[in-house]
Amino acid sequence: MKNLISRYGLSKFIHTCNYLLDKSEYLTRKDIASISKTSCYGKDYIEYRDRNLKICVNVQFTGTNVNIDFTGSSEQIVLH
Repeated sequence: MKNLISRYGLSKFIHTCNYLLDKSEYLTRKDIASISKTSCYGKDYIEYRDRNLKICVNVQFTGTNVNIDFTGSSEQIVLH
């Protein structure tokens, strides 16, 4: 990043970063809007030490938005 900033200047660097973020958001939302399903649900288990951790996920698509809900999953743990 230092090389880019010294070559093009901080203002142009920030402008380009913002452009790339905006463009990627636009393309992502465009793809989300083309998804025909309105929701998907999945459940699986992960073995961790002596426990089976349940992961439930419900993904809902509304227009260009995505809502991801982990209700029903095992409680979050701290990995050591």
